[in-house]
Amino acid sequence: MKNFVLVFLGSGIGGTLRYMLHLFLPNFYTGKFPIATFSANILACLILGTTVGFIEAKSDDSPALKLFLIMGICGGFSTFSSLSYEMIRLNQEGEIASALCYFVSSFLISVLVIYAGFFLGNKLA
Repeated sequence: MKNFVLVFLGSGIGGTLRYMLHLFLPNFYTGKFPIATFSANILACLILGTTVGFIEAKSDDSPALKLFLIMGICGGFSTFSSLSYEMIRLNQEGEIASALCYFVSSFLISVLVIYAGFFLGNKLA
């Protein structure tokens, strides 16, 4: 039961943080590129990579921490479904170059940020 509570709480925090980005970022960017979802996904990858890198460097398999941070917060914060929807919406609006850029940059930067997070987590450990 404890594991369900950890994931539940982490998901609530992650979802709330994502919603805050959707409220906050449009104050600084008004273009069509879905900057809030993009930012949430990149930040979630950084949190995930840093958490895993830190745990691996400490050689401490902490299931509770993994469930709370990775499954909960990162899972609630990032969203592949929103990325997919926004990519389709851009395509339907004729913003094909933006849709392609969004897809490619989301994937490539996410992978790079996870690697950077691994490095950061190892250094913090």
